[in-house]
Amino acid sequence: RFPLDTQTCSLELESYAYTDEDLMLYWEKGNESLKTDEKISLSQFLIQKFHTTSRLAFYSSTGWYNRLYINFTLRRHIFFYLLQTYFPATLMVMLSWVSFWIDRRAVPARVSLGITTVLTMSTIITGVNASMPRVSYIKAVDIYLWVSFVFVFLSVLEYAAVNYLTTVQERKERKMREK
Repeated sequence: RFPLDTQTCSLELESYAYTDEDLMLYWEKGNESLKTDEKISLSQFLIQKFHTTSRLAFYSSTGWYNRLYINFTLRRHIFFYLLQTYFPATLMVMLSWVSFWIDRRAVPARVSLGITTVLTMSTIITGVNASMPRVSYIKAVDIYLWVSFVFVFLSVLEYAAVNYLTTVQERKERKMREK
């Protein structure tokens, strides 16, 4: 779901020297044991919540050890991606729609607008993919960008279809007039 995702990160604390017979670890106040400073923030994430637990871990060679867990739930800040990816892609789709209001006989205007928007969408997709890690799954941003690309490409195909159908219609009318 990147960049609309949430991440869960865990931190585990354990003594490697003392077993549960020698040292007992526990959260004194449960979730209240952990406080965060409001001045500290992460650049890409917002800490939504955290959860504390404790369990025993068994190692066959040495025995049982107490282990404390903290699970952080982090939500990604979306504003950067809105500004750098989603807004430009949306504007390119809207710009491609301008060709619908340009006269069908204004070939240079419609073709240059269509080619420009297709190439710009290709550049946006390439730039976003270059800044992301290579993963084997499809991300939400990929789906959005490719759907936007299809809309832009279809606006170019619309002009090709209109131009073709108009040419066929004009040929029929010319043949009718000649008869």
